[in-house]
Amino acid sequence: MWSRIGEREIRDGSNEADLRRIRDRVDDLGRTLEESGVIVGVASEAKRVLDILELATSIVGLVYMSVADSVVYASALAARADLLITGDSYLFQT
Repeated sequence: MWSRIGEREIRDGSNEADLRRIRDRVDDLGRTLEESGVIVGVASEAKRVLDILELATSIVGLVYMSVADSVVYASALAARADLLITGDSYLFQT
């Protein structure tokens, strides 16, 4: 939906109160996820990031998948995720 609307049109259609409300919701996202039992981790080790990128490169070499999708998939594999939720129809089918 948003991809069909230009940046200027979005900005012009927003007011300061809307933007403040969005900012507050984004600021509370970490707490909301934590309260819901969702654990969000940040890979701070450069080696781990390199391993994920190497795995993503291997995936792209074997399966037709966009680079961004391969990074998401490789990150899920590296994190040993039990579940990968995506709205991307091609990634979902793969």
